[in-house]
Parts: sequence; structure tokens; C-alpha cells
Amino acid sequence: MQKHLPFREVADLWKENKRSMVKHSTFCAYILILKTHLLPKFGDATFITEAEAQQFALDKLNAGLSRKSVHDILAVLKAVAKYGAKHGIFELRHGISIIRPKPRLGNCRCFRCPITENYSESCHQIPQRKTSVL
Repeated sequence: MQKHLPFREVADLWKENKRSMVKHSTFCAYILILKTHLLPKFGDATFITEAEAQQFALDKLNAGLSRKSVHDILAVLKAVAKYGAKHGIFELRHGISIIRPKPRLGNCRCFRCPITENYSESCHQIPQRKTSVL
């Protein structure tokens, strides 16, 4: 059995594998996501649980990042973790199946979990839809 490597080292191997497969601009975006978001949080981890990844995503959203940005960050996280698991150098505990939050109404910052149907506590007021009277 191969020893599991820290996320940081798995990410380096993944980057070298991806370098020739993607455009230069995409590769630069991957590096930026890793340096800015993923390595500070998961750099020394030899495994990531689904709960840790889910909390990471919610923390990023609560910090003000857009859903698209968080989606892009999670895509890189999953790609690196799956690459490591495939090569036996990183442990995925129960896989990483992250629920991506979706807004309930308009610009409201509340999110509903599709599994529990519960809304986050970060929403203080749910805006009502205006109905027009004809």
C-alpha cells in the first residue's frame, strides 16, 4: 500500500499532469485557485472528508465569494482529490459529494439544502415576490 501524500504534494503532481492538457490561461486559473484558496486550508491534509469540503464551501460563500467562484474552487478540489485517490496517494473519505447552495428567491442570500429542505440561518428576511394586480 502506497503512503498517502499531503494535499499540497498531490496538487503539484496533478498540476504537472494537467499542464499539457489545458490552455495556459486555464492552467494559470488552477494555480491561482490552489494558492489562494485550497492550499492554505487543505495543504497539509492527507485526507479530506465530505463534511470538511462542505463547510469550506459554505465558509467561502459566507465570506462573499460568488457561487460561480465557489463552484470553480470546488471543481479544482475534487479534481485534485480524485487524481490522488486514483493513484493511491490521497484518501477520499466517502468521496466528495458537495451540495452546491442555490439561492431561493431573487437576490436573497439564503440557501436551501436539497436533501434536508432546510434553509440556512444566514437569511434574516426572505423577500416576498411582488404580484401585479391586473
